[in-house]
Amino acid sequence: MKFLVIGLKSDDRTTIKNALNSIPGLELELQFSGHSVEGLFKIRSFQPDVVLVDEIGLESTMLTQLRQSRGEALIYVVVSAQSDLRACELIRKGATDMMLRDQLGTDAFISTISRAVERLRMSGQFQSNELAKSTARLFNFANTLPTLSWIADESGERILFNDKWLKFTGRKLEQELGKKWTEAVHPQDLKKFWSLYTTAIKERKPYHVEYRLKTASGEFRLIWESGTPQHRADGSFIGMIGSCADISETIFTQEHLPVMIEPIGTSTTLDHVPIGVWKLDSNLVITKANPAVATLFSVAPEHLVGRTFTAVVSSIPDNTFVPVLKNGERIKLENHPVTLALDEKRRKVFLDFAAWPLKDKANNVVGVCVSTTEVTERLLADQQRDDFVATLVHDLKTPLIGADQALEAMLRGALGPVDPGQSELLGMLKRSNQHLLTMVHNLIEAYRYDAGEARMSVEEFSLFELIDACTEELAAWSRQKEIKMRSVFSSGNGMVVGDRLSIRRVILNLLDNALKFTPENGLIEVSVDEDGGDIIFRVSDTGVGIPQEEFSQVFLRYWQGDSAKQYTPGTGLGLYLCRQIIASHGGTISVFSKMGEGTTFSIVMPKQPPPQ
Repeated sequence: MKFLVIGLKSDDRTTIKNALNSIPGLELELQFSGHSVEGLFKIRSFQPDVVLVDEIGLESTMLTQLRQSRGEALIYVVVSAQSDLRACELIRKGATDMMLRDQLGTDAFISTISRAVERLRMSGQFQSNELAKSTARLFNFANTLPTLSWIADESGERILFNDKWLKFTGRKLEQELGKKWTEAVHPQDLKKFWSLYTTAIKERKPYHVEYRLKTASGEFRLIWESGTPQHRADGSFIGMIGSCADISETIFTQEHLPVMIEPIGTSTTLDHVPIGVWKLDSNLVITKANPAVATLFSVAPEHLVGRTFTAVVSSIPDNTFVPVLKNGERIKLENHPVTLALDEKRRKVFLDFAAWPLKDKANNVVGVCVSTTEVTERLLADQQRDDFVATLVHDLKTPLIGADQALEAMLRGALGPVDPGQSELLGMLKRSNQHLLTMVHNLIEAYRYDAGEARMSVEEFSLFELIDACTEELAAWSRQKEIKMRSVFSSGNGMVVGDRLSIRRVILNLLDNALKFTPENGLIEVSVDEDGGDIIFRVSDTGVGIPQEEFSQVFLRYWQGDSAKQYTPGTGLGLYLCRQIIASHGGTISVFSKMGEGTTFSIVMPKQPPPQ
């Protein structure tokens, strides 16, 4: 067991050392350090299980930095006098508990440390059991994916590859773990790969990269790899899940298709490419389709010739190819759903479409060439990954609700009288639990909107009253940060028709963000105006601001700006969910911000939502 003592006088250190050595069965590894930079360096290099830090000389931010550097350690602050308020403050900053200076080396000290050691041992045993279960679940999950797939931890080290990957590379799992899998990556592609991958891990962002990977036969194949960051319910990063596709033939065909199309009437080259190729005349009548198209639609190629493209692929609107025919443009459609119904069975697939003009010798556009690539398996893998995450989130919801109810009962005195110090501590725990619960609800709601399963419960309510209730809910946090919150309402009662619970979630998300990124003594203002049949409300703050170049990304799923990473972790779903909810009410949400001055989110929506 590793112990680190930061600060304290020489006599106190000797007392602690003797007391620790007297604990039966304790395999002790003890080190000492001064405060400030030395202490931070030591905790990062030594990785202690228990930290004893002297309150004397403890800088205001150091406790938080210690906790960030060694999140799982037990940190005890040695103080000269007992104080519940001081305990709340230290625990809020990251301490596990306080320890009185005059009790160092006493039976009380030894008892406290013994309980801490037992707690760590029990935690380690529990974590080992849970780790084994989690690993088994991950292996099963990875092997359900239809693509070459892997899972990496928070450092980017790959901890699991599915059977499809191992079969493709012809290597054993132990040969791939960590960074060893890159032995099969083409040397010329390693620098580009590591540059993209390390940046994605550092910034916790999705990424896509191409590289050549050696197969079991020794041949290098071109791989398209996609990685998606995964987060705990509290928003902290836990690693990446990745999927890979062999795109060697696809890339070759896409690069050479325009050249191949020239002699399409007589060439047999297109008969052997793995993606679908269609030739259409100026009326979008199919004049040629290669065998890949025929295979996908389960018909002979000649049965397609003479039909219009939109009759065969009815989900493509008639005006889709107008830019190609009129302006000679190239267009792309990604992840487009298509129902194959040319045979007795109906099957839904997803296709990527690319279209470009066919020209005669005078350079006049005389038709359209279309390529189709089936991406159903890729989307299925993405869906399975999302379902996996959604299931985990649902499992987290119940214990968090239980904890919230238990804390509320304790605050009401269900277990006996609560003094002011205990009330503050319980309130702090309840707010932290509610923050986690909010993020879990955001994840669940975002998943429902993406799956098209969101349902509105429409009622008439006062937006003014709802905003007042939301600001009151966050009043304790604003007082703690010494931030003033005020509401400015137009005349009237602010009555709207909509899903009250969903609009409440939007208001709380916007206020929560404003409180996170507004420094002490700042101002947050919520204003509401009416404009005919529309209602306009804004949430403005005097916070750190958002760079203008990030405005277009703010409402994207999983997006987190640099400011968010510096201030607090999150899921990156709050603003995405706000946009989805407001859009379902027929409204729009926009952002304006200046760095160092503040941010304003503006929402315009009808008082009466459109029919669903």
